Amino acid sequence: MALLEVSNLNVRFGRFQAVSNVDMTVEAGEIVGVVGESGSGKSVTSLALMGLIAQPGKVEASTMSFDGQDLLAMSPRARRRLLGRDIAMIFQEPMTSLNPSYTVGFQIEEVLAVHGLKDRRKRRTRAVELLDLVGIPDAARRLDSYPHQLSGGMNQRVMIAMSVALDPRLLIADEPTTALDVTIQAQILRLLVELQRKQGMGLVFITHDLGVLAEIADRVVVMYAGEVVETARTADLFRAPQHPYTAALLNALPERAVTAGTQIDVGAPRGRLPAIPGVVPGPFDRPKGCLLQPRCRFADQRCVVEHPPLHRLAVGAARCHRPLGPDGLPAFELEGAA
Repeated sequence: MALLEVSNLNVRFGRFQAVSNVDMTVEAGEIVGVVGESGSGKSVTSLALMGLIAQPGKVEASTMSFDGQDLLAMSPRARRRLLGRDIAMIFQEPMTSLNPSYTVGFQIEEVLAVHGLKDRRKRRTRAVELLDLVGIPDAARRLDSYPHQLSGGMNQRVMIAMSVALDPRLLIADEPTTALDVTIQAQILRLLVELQRKQGMGLVFITHDLGVLAEIADRVVVMYAGEVVETARTADLFRAPQHPYTAALLNALPERAVTAGTQIDVGAPRGRLPAIPGVVPGPFDRPKGCLLQPRCRFADQRCVVEHPPLHRLAVGAARCHRPLGPDGLPAFELEGAA
């Protein structure tokens, strides 16, 4: 049984379908990367998993379970007890996620208090331990700092400390390195992977950077316009992407990473980077057939009129009528649903 199992997840805001028919599984101790352009539905999916979609948003799914527990059937109170303790999330912007009116120590201790640690001295001791764990120097003194007194990287470490305070079994990280400089990004990534391995957590890592996932993810889920368009083991996806959108994302990398077994070989930088023409369709200009077809160089008349299902392939799955072969060209045509 998977730690997290989601099937046919749909999120709607009024007439706008933000997420459509998303399937995802995460095993204990596994890192699953979710990648796609802005507007692809990555963050909305994560908020739906956390039960944080507010009105007028509506969440529906055939299955949404955590360790065999039906998340959709839970009462709001039971769901809140689960969040933070067993399932935790790191949000994109630490400066907007942390309350500027309270010290970081108070905010960490509040998490512990809400989940049952009533002894104030023990909460303080645990908060110091957590700041030490995430590499913040002089942790005892830093507890009395306000978010504006810390750097962006320090605040992100505080957010990570809060998210792992109760040793969750599943951690969702929504672009945790956004707005950080490159050296700090590398430190945060290394920290997250170390914590994930140390505690055996399942980790869902949401990003727009395929290069990051090449380094840390076991599997990759590629999203486009609210749908999953491809999923595969990381090495397989980098070696031979089967969806044109995935291939286009990989071709746009400054240095194309190509897997060789479990090793990543980085080729020499190329000239002008190829771009994907057009934009992600908006709420009210979604094409009838394949959502990628206005931007896809392989689109034909079938792509214009018929929306493709997610086909299960020999390696992974792809939402395409004609998945790509090892040469990067359509290899065969598929019929029917997955």
